[in-house]
Amino acid sequence: MIRGATWAVCAALLFLSSEARGAPPVRVAILEGVASVDLSAERGLVVSDPQSRRPHFSYPNPTPLRVSLGRGQGMEVGPRLLPVSAISLEAIRGGGIKIGAREYAGLVDIFRMEGGLLVVNQLSLEEYVTGALRGEISDKWPLETLKAQAVAIRTYAVYHQLLNQAKVYHLAAGTQYQNYAGRVSPTSPLWVAVRETLGQLLALGGQLIAAFYHTDSGGWTERSDLVFSGEMAALRGARDEFSVSSPHARWTLELPLRDLRDLLRRAGVGVGEIREMEILDHSESLRVQRLEIRHGQGSLQLRGVDFRRIVGYDTLKSTLFAVSVQGERAIFQGRGWGHGVGLSQYGAKEMGERGYSYREILAHYYPRTVLTLVDGLALPGPNPAPGPPMPAGAVIPGRERP
Repeated sequence: MIRGATWAVCAALLFLSSEARGAPPVRVAILEGVASVDLSAERGLVVSDPQSRRPHFSYPNPTPLRVSLGRGQGMEVGPRLLPVSAISLEAIRGGGIKIGAREYAGLVDIFRMEGGLLVVNQLSLEEYVTGALRGEISDKWPLETLKAQAVAIRTYAVYHQLLNQAKVYHLAAGTQYQNYAGRVSPTSPLWVAVRETLGQLLALGGQLIAAFYHTDSGGWTERSDLVFSGEMAALRGARDEFSVSSPHARWTLELPLRDLRDLLRRAGVGVGEIREMEILDHSESLRVQRLEIRHGQGSLQLRGVDFRRIVGYDTLKSTLFAVSVQGERAIFQGRGWGHGVGLSQYGAKEMGERGYSYREILAHYYPRTVLTLVDGLALPGPNPAPGPPMPAGAVIPGRERP
């Protein structure tokens, strides 16, 4: 086993070598279905063809350049109407490209799609990892926690890079995949965490895992196959004593029965006036597997993950709950926030504060996995379907991470 500084040096050299060989960049969708977008850079922008890289024109101006849907099949790029369905923009003499309040490293590609413009940031893996790290947790958290989260983010990103390599983008910025906050200052401590884990990924049995993570486990992590469907290396659940004192460790939700009925109906679930609710099955982590709703027209059963999706991932924070009907309200007493699979962010924070290393944090939340590099790894299953792994039983994936 390679340890300590030796591992870091080997990982850095191998990663930089792969970069020199032209490792493919990560493609991240940052806007979708918009009619127009304003972009700017300190010294202006070069507008090019995304395939040939041949420039259409230069815009040496720091003021924003507007790109919008043109008449017919073209795109309006500033004052020009280009008869194209895609363009690529690069900052003149390097630097970032600003869109709204955020700045992005690398290139920005814009595609004319049926529902509007699709804006994709194309950048190196490690720049993406740093931007996602900034989007996911605070840079004030312990360094070992940041390093563990960086490895999880990198693994999740490469998994989807391989899974979705034929698509226009690999991941989207947001909780359906990973939060991504754009370019990060080179002086940020987040870069320390990324550099000290350079190129490191998690594998299980020679296969790259989908390194799921969530806000707070509530004291127990969940088996991946009970939450997500699809061919992937299975992650085990485990007791998590490090997630019992976070701000999200315990919560209460009072939901009017009329509101719950309306949510179910909007999701296509036929239901009358709700009278009682009963949990029928729990997983080993005590998360709800099935519950029954008794109503004026009969009764129905739902999987816990489906019920949470219908109510809303930010409203019903987890499936680790007890429920009772009191008068005109359903009272949920719950623990944790998120699907419970893989790394608990607040648990990892607690472990970092107690002096655990990032390797120990990863071993706790991803048991049986090993740290490795991307060379020679495979995705599980013969032909995994592209796109994000979906909650088991889900019909439409939500924009929130379940």
